[in-house]
Amino acid sequence: MMKNARISAAVRQHWANPDTRAAHGDLTRRRMARPGVSEKIAARTKAAMANPETRTRHREAVAAAMASPAVRQRISECTREAMASSAVRERIRDGMARAKVRAELAPFLAVWAVLSVEARAEALREIVAVMRSP
Repeated sequence: MMKNARISAAVRQHWANPDTRAAHGDLTRRRMARPGVSEKIAARTKAAMANPETRTRHREAVAAAMASPAVRQRISECTREAMASSAVRERIRDGMARAKVRAELAPFLAVWAVLSVEARAEALREIVAVMRSP
């Protein structure tokens, strides 16, 4: 038991060093920038979340984390820090605009999905004709 406590203390000390965390963060960013890495992780995550037990454990872990005031405070601080960047605010605005367009197009896309190829071609011809008319 004492050995585990020493190891745990050593691990905490290792990760408490901001330089260590920064170096690992840089290493992770470089690895994630490699071709295909993020897609592979996304595929694994999607497969894992398809399992109801995994999804339930994940939900429970998030709920437990969000129950901690320290976690919520840290999220708030990180959000405030990120929102100070105009680039972040611009990306959020772009995402919100895309979501709004998707929501507006949803009824059209639902109808479009059930149309035959011929009906889609006819609809496109009609749209082009309307756009070309003065």
